[in-house]
Amino acid sequence: MELRIAMESRTSTRAFLPRIVEREKVEDLLKMASLSPSAINLQPWELVVVAGREKEMLSRVILKAYRERSVPCGPGAVKSMPPEFYERQKETFKAMVSHIEEAGFEFDSFINEGSCRFYDAPVALLLFMDEAHPDRRMVDIGIFTGYLCLMAESLGLGTCPIGLLRPYTAVIGDFLHVPEGKRFILGVALGYPDPDSPVMETRTSRAPLHEFVKWVY
Repeated sequence: MELRIAMESRTSTRAFLPRIVEREKVEDLLKMASLSPSAINLQPWELVVVAGREKEMLSRVILKAYRERSVPCGPGAVKSMPPEFYERQKETFKAMVSHIEEAGFEFDSFINEGSCRFYDAPVALLLFMDEAHPDRRMVDIGIFTGYLCLMAESLGLGTCPIGLLRPYTAVIGDFLHVPEGKRFILGVALGYPDPDSPVMETRTSRAPLHEFVKWVY
């Protein structure tokens, strides 16, 4: 798939087919994602790939923790955001809610509990970074994730990066027996999209250039 087409067609997948993702395809995906740039070529990303019965068990553990703590999905802003960001959030939720309800789900539980279950994707990718790295290395993790999502699209796979899982770092680390000194950054749901689900009809807008670009020349 041409890169431009992948970028234009890619969307967060929240409805997956119960189809196993071939290990060879996952390996190819991760090899291509690892071509992403990183400062001093440190390649700070570390991944755990969870599938099958283990993935179902992990989902249940996270879901149990969510129901006990109820940390909702949100922007996690450290202070009040400028109005335009609230507007984008509101427009996004508005674009999603009708399709989610058409699929027979209640919006809040679908987003929050769905995130804990990786939206029932057959594969969960858990990204970690060694605590030796400073916060600025998170930029490298973000670039890696962008490469991963676009490469998945080109392979006919859907992805959904899930930040809501961060409050359950300890639960995830215990389940996966992650060594001390590893920092959980992000989860990514991975699988074949379900084209017949109304949830997949959601499309979100993007701000025009004049809202986020300043030209100096």
